[in-house]
This record gives sequence, structure tokens and C-alpha cells, in this order.
Amino acid sequence: YKYFKFDLKDWIKFKNINFQRVASSMFYKIKNMNDNEKTALRSSYNKNGDMIAHLEEPNKRPLNDTEDLIKTTYSVELNALNDFMAIAKKNGATVSFCFPAYPKSEYETNKVAIKKFEKLIRENFKGNVLGSPEQNLYNDEDFFDTIYHLNKTGRAKRLVYLQHLLKPTVQ
Repeated sequence: YKYFKFDLKDWIKFKNINFQRVASSMFYKIKNMNDNEKTALRSSYNKNGDMIAHLEEPNKRPLNDTEDLIKTTYSVELNALNDFMAIAKKNGATVSFCFPAYPKSEYETNKVAIKKFEKLIRENFKGNVLGSPEQNLYNDEDFFDTIYHLNKTGRAKRLVYLQHLLKPTVQ
């Protein structure tokens, strides 16, 4: 609310997405109560809202959430990104997209799908596209428990990379 002015339609969309996120998170926490008790603690997060409870814990193996991405279309997600882009642009903000951190060990399995996704983003995303999927590959040792969840070392590496990517866009 501090940075954006929402009309009624945008406000309803925002509230609906926020509700879905909270409901999904609550369901996940209840489903995995024993594994995720730390997620409910305020001390598990830093002042920016980033989860930090796991940063000193050892990595969990094997990495979870591995999947064959070739079956995913991403049209719903791309539409949501472009909707967000339109709201941001209307409010004078600039939006950039950066590909997610991804384990090198999973890349070959999903290379065709990742290249297809990159083409989709480059051709259809209405904001800046920074970097490439290959520039966002990290060693498995840089992930905590899932293929998208970086550990302390991985987060530090990614921060340096994101600063490098964003520097030319910030004035």
C-alpha cells in the first residue's frame, strides 16, 4: 500500500492472491507440523521477513521437489507476472525478471523445458529479463532441502550475482 495505489479490481486481486498464499502456507504447516515447527516462530525470520532458522542447519538430502518440467506450460504464471507488471508500470515502478537458482544436477534432466520457458519469458514478459537460466545454476551443496531453497552459502552467492545483474538497472 505504501508504494502502489490500487483500484478496486487490483485490490481484490491482491487480497485474493494474498489469501491464497496464507491459506496454502497454513495448510502446509499443519500437514507438516513436526517438520516445520520453526516456521511458526517469529525468531525464525529476520527483520526483512526472510526465513533464517535453517541457515545454520546441515543440508538435507536428497533434494526434494525434483520434477520433470516438460509438462508445465506456465501460461497462468506468465499472465500473473504481466498483470503485476501492468500495475507496477501504472504506478511508476520498473519490474525485472531473473531466472530462479537451480541445481546443476537437475539442469540436464530439464534442459529442454528450461529453454522452452526461457523463450516464453523472453518473447512474452513485458518487463526486463535479466540473465539466463544457465547463469543461475548452482552446485547441489548450495541448496538446503529442495531444488529451489538455497542454504546460507547459496544465498550469499546468489546475492552477489543479483547485485551484479541489478546494478546497471538502478540509477
